[in-house]
Amino acid sequence: MEQLNLLRVKEKVAAHQITLETLIENGWRIYDPSSKLLIDEFTFNNQIVSTAKGLDPYEALQAIEDRTESIVKQSKQTGSSYGARLQPYEHSITRDYYVRGTPGFEQAEIYTLSGDWNAAADLWKKETENNDPKISSKACYNLAILNERNNNLVLAMDWATRAYSHYQTKKIAEYIEALKYRQQQNELIILQQSEPFSSK
Repeated sequence: MEQLNLLRVKEKVAAHQITLETLIENGWRIYDPSSKLLIDEFTFNNQIVSTAKGLDPYEALQAIEDRTESIVKQSKQTGSSYGARLQPYEHSITRDYYVRGTPGFEQAEIYTLSGDWNAAADLWKKETENNDPKISSKACYNLAILNERNNNLVLAMDWATRAYSHYQTKKIAEYIEALKYRQQQNELIILQQSEPFSSK
């Protein structure tokens, strides 16, 4: 390492180098005190690598700067991330539905564009009895979308499952998984809001 000598001139001298790897693992768990169930868990793992040189190992260790500050900074960032996780936010979801296949679908599209979703639903329900499994599947799928739009995820899942039983497509399978995820998120929210948490 370079060091100033007695003449204040830089010269290279033998040195020790120390590298510290600090592993950080922290997180939070939230429990429901009445049922003793784990409601939410958030863990964070990171590492900080610090390097410094000195004439001896102790001096090299003393030369490492900002290690404590870096650990505190990482912990604060983790806390902020968890706070953002708990903070309510609005999330828009866009869904496509079928508008072609029979005159009933085309008329239903006119109703939906004018905001008369109930009239569209009546036409789709008629199409669920269509002899063509592809058409009946599309009608069931549209009814699933409508019920999701009305925040009835149970009925939406029922219609989506019927759609898949009539005609199995990747699109319907992915939609069913999306509905399952939404149901799980809703159940988590209900569980989090059902009981006040104890500070003990």
